[in-house]
Amino acid sequence: MEFGTILQQSTTFIKNKTSSIRTKLRGFLNLRMVSGLRPVLGRQKKILYIIIPAGLIVIAGTAFLTTNQVNSARQGLINSGKYIIEVFPENEAANWLARARSRRDDWQIEALFKLKAIIQGISKNRVINYALITDVKNGRIRAHSDERLVGGLYNPVEGDRIFRQGEKFTALRFMDSKAGGYIVDFSSPIYYGQGKNRIKIGSFHFGLPFREVEKALERRKIALWAAAVSVFLSVIALVVLKDRMDRKRKAALPESDGNRIGAYVLEKKIASGGMGELFVARKEVGDFRMRVALKRILSEKADDTEYISALLDEANLVSQLRHPNIATLHDFGNVMGTYFIAMEYIRGENLLSIMKRAGGDIPVGLALYVVSEVCKGLDYAHKKTDDFSGKPLNIVHRDISPQNILVSLEGDVKIVDFGIARAAQRQSKNTVCGVVKGKLHYMSPEQASAGGNIDSRSDIFSLGILFYELLSGNKVYRGETSHEILRLACEAEIPPLGERRGDLPGELNRIVMKMLERDPSQRYQSAGEVFRDIIDFVKVTPGFMYTKAALAAFMKERFGES
Repeated sequence: MEFGTILQQSTTFIKNKTSSIRTKLRGFLNLRMVSGLRPVLGRQKKILYIIIPAGLIVIAGTAFLTTNQVNSARQGLINSGKYIIEVFPENEAANWLARARSRRDDWQIEALFKLKAIIQGISKNRVINYALITDVKNGRIRAHSDERLVGGLYNPVEGDRIFRQGEKFTALRFMDSKAGGYIVDFSSPIYYGQGKNRIKIGSFHFGLPFREVEKALERRKIALWAAAVSVFLSVIALVVLKDRMDRKRKAALPESDGNRIGAYVLEKKIASGGMGELFVARKEVGDFRMRVALKRILSEKADDTEYISALLDEANLVSQLRHPNIATLHDFGNVMGTYFIAMEYIRGENLLSIMKRAGGDIPVGLALYVVSEVCKGLDYAHKKTDDFSGKPLNIVHRDISPQNILVSLEGDVKIVDFGIARAAQRQSKNTVCGVVKGKLHYMSPEQASAGGNIDSRSDIFSLGILFYELLSGNKVYRGETSHEILRLACEAEIPPLGERRGDLPGELNRIVMKMLERDPSQRYQSAGEVFRDIIDFVKVTPGFMYTKAALAAFMKERFGES
């Protein structure tokens, strides 16, 4: 084996493992929640117009109340400062300070003792960090609650001015490492004399802890975050709850004669089209119960012989198909003029939903496994002979597309709607456009041209487009209009898969592009050939082996809750 091939296979193996790990992490972290909510939010715009303003009012109210709490704590700090200033005997302190500034030692000693007594009294009665009196003349501390600092220089605190109360005091906030938090320094001037002769001879300072305001600020932050998160989660919960209730209300059908077809009780509508409606239903005969997917002709089309004939053709066709990869027909009938077919009910999702949920991040092994399972079902159908005459049925599905490939939560892959394309050809002109439009992206060139001979190889081409999209994460035909897409389908000029995803092995690119050959004679001639090439590729290429159990785990991780 060449070095380049080994390197390519090693790189592919690593990338495949990385993709698998990323997928598991996405499920673990629930990152898909946002993309999953997008359609829900789109359906519930009206309730959002009510809930979001209400949530903003809740947050604004929380902000208002907690801001009042902060302001209350701040005002309490101011009131404490005012109280200390009011009980401080300024006139007497001014006299003492004036005498302390004189040269007489006895006055100096007397002032220091009295000032110290005043400050220590304040310190004992109020919770303060410090108190001091400074001399304006030389900036020296004349008295301090800490006697060791008396006589030293006092440098006014540099900080944020948080409030000023007239001319009585100024308060600055600063960080005190010794106190372990913010301190508010209240300063009040000391004057000597009266009237015009009054002069400022010193300042009275004291520090109060800012902790109560800090606590209120912290509580405000927590309250605002809690309110915002609670409102957000409440909005999401209410929107999702209302969406589920609305969908259940729309889907759920009360048991009545109008919602019953013979032994079948219609539980929930799944889809509706121009021809009929599809329901989840349960069959009840005594104690026997079985859930099915029931399709019935629309009431307004109940007398249309073409629609009845189309449904009968589908029932005749599917009744002969018994394969693990094809949905089984259980019943066909006519009850009070209502024609219906009851099919196997598959609890899971179609490939379109899976591709949308994965967002272009489908594991390569999963794509290989799903396509190989579809190949088994198609190969069986294409080769099926009539149970009664033994002649080939020459079945061509004609609508192989993501919507018609179902994957169950148990990891089963099922093809559905066999014969629907044949039925669609008999529809009136008013509905043909709608049906054709849904298949345009997956048409073979001979089907798109409407003049070619359509056989089983057309289904192989359609499956090739689906395979291409699973691996590349992009549409093959990127036209803006139906006519443009139809033109692209007729031309079938598809760039090699390697141009859109260069990390895939060359053999895988060859398989896909052979399925997409414009000339049917150059394509795989049977779905069985495609299956064998895929299996051979997986056997010799590390990292791409996938199992039913792995697919079941993938489905339960992505869709098990829904």
